[in-house]
Amino acid sequence: MKKWLGAILIVISAVFMLTGCSDEKTEKKGESEAAATETPAPEKEVRYAPYFTEEPFAASGVVWIAGDSIASAHDDNGYEVPISGWGEYLADFLNGEAEVHNEARSGRSSKSYLKESNYREITKNMAYGDYLFIAFGLNDEKADMAKLYTDPEGDSDTEESFAWYLKNNYIEPALQAGAEPVLMSPVVRATYEDGKLTEQTQTPYVDAIERLVEEYREKGIDLYYIDLYQITEDWYEELGEEKVMQLHGVDNEGKEDTTHYSEEGARQLAEKIAEEIKAQQMELAEFVK
Repeated sequence: MKKWLGAILIVISAVFMLTGCSDEKTEKKGESEAAATETPAPEKEVRYAPYFTEEPFAASGVVWIAGDSIASAHDDNGYEVPISGWGEYLADFLNGEAEVHNEARSGRSSKSYLKESNYREITKNMAYGDYLFIAFGLNDEKADMAKLYTDPEGDSDTEESFAWYLKNNYIEPALQAGAEPVLMSPVVRATYEDGKLTEQTQTPYVDAIERLVEEYREKGIDLYYIDLYQITEDWYEELGEEKVMQLHGVDNEGKEDTTHYSEEGARQLAEKIAEEIKAQQMELAEFVK
């Protein structure tokens, strides 16, 4: 009798084992079929440094910033709410392997910056895999100051034009070093009338940058472009005048600075720039937190 019971138990166990294997195979088959029907994620197009096409471009993690007071560091100038530049905080949104050199200087244009030791520091040390963020335009429009003014209407072949300065002194040196230039349009000034942003005077410089980007595209070179004008305009419209002014400096006479940011404003703008680095899938994005 015991022998018969043992045999029956063995048969029952075998049946369960076979059923279990069958179910497992069915599940795995279903998983395989589901995986096969999933749309694979699009692969990022391989990018080459325009003048170095032998191997795909790889970001070094080194960032250089050439620009004006919107990016530059600021000394304590007695403001009630001190002003800051986004270049002071970009590193906060990158990982520890990145290296940010903020060489921006307050009050400079794309023309006057060329006389600074900061410019020579960039051109001497910028190397393959680096990024050069180029952020001018607000001081270039000062027609009453010859040392600053550049013509926004001329193209890149028009000597002394804004586009000419950008191309010959920033974009081309970066490309020839195997670095990636990143053009940035000037920000919107927080000037209001009846709760609405007033007409902006720097738009011809925004247009000049966009034409320059298109000029390079026609030559088969896609330059990175961060449209800070559009970004800040959308940002301001979302927040409204009162909240926008809370992101700006206040001078020692209590007057609100409609151009320069407070520490919090500069930090938030730096975060938006880091988000744009990721959104545009720059190779530098691997260093964004």
